[in-house]
Amino acid sequence: MPDPVAGDGEAVIAVKAASVNLSDLKSVAGQVKRTSLPRVPGRDFAGVVVDGPQDRVGAEVWGTGGDVGLTRDGSHAQMLAVPAAAAVGTRSVEIDLVPLYRNEIRVYGCNSGHYDVVESGARLQRVAPFFDSGGFRPLPIANHHSLENGQDAYLAVENRMRGRVVIRP
Repeated sequence: MPDPVAGDGEAVIAVKAASVNLSDLKSVAGQVKRTSLPRVPGRDFAGVVVDGPQDRVGAEVWGTGGDVGLTRDGSHAQMLAVPAAAAVGTRSVEIDLVPLYRNEIRVYGCNSGHYDVVESGARLQRVAPFFDSGGFRPLPIANHHSLENGQDAYLAVENRMRGRVVIRP
């Protein structure tokens, strides 16, 4: 696939890590009706902005959800294009997304699956201080996979591996 190019208001991110979640598995299995195909899956990402608004180039960012991996190409790739406002932070943060999503109504006050990637980014920005302060204590990553062996990451999620499952391009 060709690398994405930043459109107006977008950022291209060199993906450093992308988790694999049950929603990714369901999407590629055709169980998420709003997924448009063909599509690169992957809803969560962490990486470095390599193209886009000049004040964001070089920033370490992370983000999740919305239309990423469903109606726009996702994070299980080396490069990802998202609206610049969806890329949160200036440093990377590791979190265990399973409990976060299971508790998202308590954490966000809503179900993030109902928002696009920019709205999800705004919600993540609001919870970032809890990560910075140590209020959220993430579990270690349970399993790493290269992009070339991404199918093994999907199998780990399907087999309900405890902890985070991460793809690193």
